Amino acid sequence: GENVIAIGNPYGFDFTVTKGIISAKHRERGPTEYRDFLQTDAPINPGNSGGPLIDMNGNLIGITTFIVSDIRAGELGFAIPSNLVKIIMDRLVKYGKVERSYVGVSLQDKITLDNEGNGMILDGTEIVYLDPKGPAVKSGLKKGDLITKINDQEIEGSNQLRNYIAWIQVGSNITVTVLRNETELKFGLKTTLRPNNF
Repeated sequence: GENVIAIGNPYGFDFTVTKGIISAKHRERGPTEYRDFLQTDAPINPGNSGGPLIDMNGNLIGITTFIVSDIRAGELGFAIPSNLVKIIMDRLVKYGKVERSYVGVSLQDKITLDNEGNGMILDGTEIVYLDPKGPAVKSGLKKGDLITKINDQEIEGSNQLRNYIAWIQVGSNITVTVLRNETELKFGLKTTLRPNNF
């Protein structure tokens, strides 16, 4: 609901300003595996991408990135949050590229219906594949484990977990809490640099 302004050069018109609101945070739809976008109804037309999204005090809160067009719903605009932009910028300056942490798992959310059968409950984020050479398998994690916490922080889904791991510093020590056969277990591991083919 916060008012925001997008600045850009849509269709070749310099320094165009459009106004809208933040419709949602942590949107997972997008053109990249690491999805954590701000959604806004401020028009973000072709040529606006890469421009600032600012609040009414002039603070940068995001970088406009892409739109989703639908004849029924119009256009939905999305921006990378500024805290993520800062991580990316710092890594580009320091390393000349964006380095991401890696633990070597593929994930899938395990969801059940509530007692009334109309609401969804996240039981955990299930490990569906382990890289045989990755840190996760070396720490003792197994296919079928349900990840419930990272560093004692509850996980709200595979996308949140994927982003959390990707953006912490490479070489970080983390504690992974899982449910295995209804037993809670904790594993310590050290993240490595994400390989190019993952």
